[in-house]
This record gives sequence, structure tokens and C-alpha cells, in this order.
Amino acid sequence: MIEVKAPADGGIAGQVPAHDAAAVAARAAQLRAAQRSWQDLGPDGRAPFFAAYRDWLLDHSEEITDLLQLETGKVRHEALIEIGMATDLINYFAKIA
Repeated sequence: MIEVKAPADGGIAGQVPAHDAAAVAARAAQLRAAQRSWQDLGPDGRAPFFAAYRDWLLDHSEEITDLLQLETGKVRHEALIEIGMATDLINYFAKIA
């Protein structure tokens, strides 16, 4: 496991699994293979997934903001802005796709 340190106080913000190069390469190959079917969906087929992701971000904005603050040391307002920016980008690209 890799410990993620909180920059504000040096405490432990969390842990993430450590993977060796072979595991990363295997996962990248799986994702490349899945990319073909994702591309085949086209913009209209992908739109519901992006809408669900946007809604999830909005439903969990407080939890995500807490985590962003912990992991980055940002003030709350700056961390909260990231949720709005992400959802705006999702809406923008869904519209122009």
C-alpha cells in the first residue's frame, strides 16, 4: 500500500494499492480493449453514462470536497469549485458531441 499524506498537517489522508509494472501494463491492455466498444457506442450511446457520472458527482459533492481538501490542502471553496468545473465540462462536451 502507498500512504497518501495530507499536505496541511502531514497526517495520513488514506492509502492506495501499489501495483508493479506488469499489473499496470495488464490493466492498460484491458482498458485499451474496452475502448473499442466504448467508441462504438457513439456520442448518443455514451451520453447516459456521462449524465449518470455528473449526477453522481453532484450527489457526492460534499464527500468529494472533503477528500479534495484532505489530499490537496486546498481551502474548501477552491475544492468545491472542482465539482462545478467537472460537471460544467461534462455538460459542455455532451452538448457539442
